[in-house]
Amino acid sequence: MRAKLAYLIFSIALVITSCSKNDDGIFFEIPNEVQTQDFIWRGFNTWYFWKDQQPILNNSKLDNSEDYIDFLKEYNNPVSLFENILHPEDRFSFYSQDYRALTNFLQGIRTDDGMVYRLYRLGFDDRIIVAVKYVIPNSSAAALGIKRGDLFGTVDGVVLDESNYQDLLSSSKTSLRLTKIRFENQEWTDEQESITLVKTEGLVENPVFKDSIYTIDNQKIGYLIYNAFISNYEEELNQVFTNFKNNQVNSLILDLRYNSGGSTANAAILASMIYSSNTELLFARQRWNALWQGRFSNEALNENFRDQTLGGSSINSLGLNKIIIITESGTASASELLINGLAPYMDVVLVGDKTRGKNEFSLTLVDDPQSPDFPYLYRESRQSFINPNVQWGLQPIVGRFENSAGFSDFTAGFEPDVFYSEDPVNLGLLGQIDEPLLSLAISQLTGNNASMKFSGNNFEKVDDNIKGFLNLELR
Repeated sequence: MRAKLAYLIFSIALVITSCSKNDDGIFFEIPNEVQTQDFIWRGFNTWYFWKDQQPILNNSKLDNSEDYIDFLKEYNNPVSLFENILHPEDRFSFYSQDYRALTNFLQGIRTDDGMVYRLYRLGFDDRIIVAVKYVIPNSSAAALGIKRGDLFGTVDGVVLDESNYQDLLSSSKTSLRLTKIRFENQEWTDEQESITLVKTEGLVENPVFKDSIYTIDNQKIGYLIYNAFISNYEEELNQVFTNFKNNQVNSLILDLRYNSGGSTANAAILASMIYSSNTELLFARQRWNALWQGRFSNEALNENFRDQTLGGSSINSLGLNKIIIITESGTASASELLINGLAPYMDVVLVGDKTRGKNEFSLTLVDDPQSPDFPYLYRESRQSFINPNVQWGLQPIVGRFENSAGFSDFTAGFEPDVFYSEDPVNLGLLGQIDEPLLSLAISQLTGNNASMKFSGNNFEKVDDNIKGFLNLELR
């Protein structure tokens, strides 16, 4: 979305009132103690997708400066104002009290221990376990030898359950002391030795997690695990597809099971690598609130397939007519945009679990009301203009995407064509052809039924540590 707005900056001139004046252009001072509330209200009043449906967002509040400031003072805690603004349909707007943490996270940089996990509860037991999904290279978890499939049952010496797991795994902790656990004969057995994870500041995760080529039944099958849509890694992503093309890959399995989204422009570029670099083809169309929708041209609202990366490299497109995409309940946002955008053009087969159902897109807002053409929009070059009294960053939902067929109704998520929910005691190794989900995906290309192993246990998903979102102060 940020790349599209960079284009819009040059395509439209727009003037919107700053945070220190009313609709008559008369300046008034906002007291220090409610400047954060002022930023939250004005940011949402400018950009929020459901702006016209929320009575709390109304330009008339600015008619009288004293009344407006009294309104802000009703919310001693800015979080309460944020929560009161949200529309009932809004499941995904969030905030961070440190915009730097938010913007770093969106670039794959964060303070983290490197262990990406999911929480499960066994059907007959109240106990909750931590199941490691994967480990980020060069992290504390990697240095300690933690690996996919490891199970942990206690944190800081306390057994995890429904009442305590959020506190024990709180993002505010700088370290976690974990004890491994085994599940055998319907019983949990705790290991004696514990390990201590320490969060690393500025940990960088490369979203191009793994790529492989398999030759099976005379098919050249490309396999890519892509864990976030981050534009900074487009050249590396393009190199993967160059390798696929040079090795005559004719089938592709795209693994998005742990991809919770990111840059929509990056999703369009990946779609172009998969299907076509014909820039005349529509990938997705944006829908904004009434304030913005009528001001953008059709060209600005349309996200077409691309023939170049943002860095200017020619895209190497495979030109496929079928793709297998591995999904999970954490597959969301730009991942679902990719699925929906490709669907009118090719056979998209989903293997795994139902996706999250996020058909909206968001922007990063900071307290920079004078940001040219687009007030409050975060721009790295304008950090010195951000109000030093307000360090919050907002990530509100500002629009929805529909595909070239006009379809956008997937708020319930995309149902898989072949269902399989990961079994925490049988995760397998990512990239190995006998890993359960990859094996199922390959069988959709070869026609050979995958032989699946199930633990026979009734595990219930409890919560997700989705790519570090728990490291931000979110609602």
